[in-house]
Amino acid sequence: SWNNAVPDEFIQDYIRPLGLKYSLGFALFDADGAQKTHIMLDRTSPVDYSPYELNVLRLAYAQLNNLHKNFFSNCNSVNKLENVNWKTTNLTAREIDVTTLLCQGVSPSNISKKLHIAQPTVNKHISHIYNKMQVSNRQELLVRILNH
Repeated sequence: SWNNAVPDEFIQDYIRPLGLKYSLGFALFDADGAQKTHIMLDRTSPVDYSPYELNVLRLAYAQLNNLHKNFFSNCNSVNKLENVNWKTTNLTAREIDVTTLLCQGVSPSNISKKLHIAQPTVNKHISHIYNKMQVSNRQELLVRILNH
């Protein structure tokens, strides 16, 4: 809350002219644990952040920080990753089937039913696909495929 802050030069010159009432900030880190990005959410309304909003932000923060870490770790191997695409990964026919269904939003349990294979087999295919495509989750897989 900026309402009870001791007025100093920053508050007088920046906070008050903008009409800020509340600010919420957090940092995103790279894979080595170094802070890379700082994000501030400022509010001009007289209503503080609700517990619901704070909970949503906590959930989103974990995802954002994971994507952020992956972005910075992947920056070091951009040339290598540029060569990874649908055509160069040598996915098997079954891995292509699983990948197609994953990108359509089908859950692994439903993939198991659709392809008439056991759930652990689907999970093994997904693991192989992620390794070959050099991704760690479905969102990254979709981005990788759509970029090529």
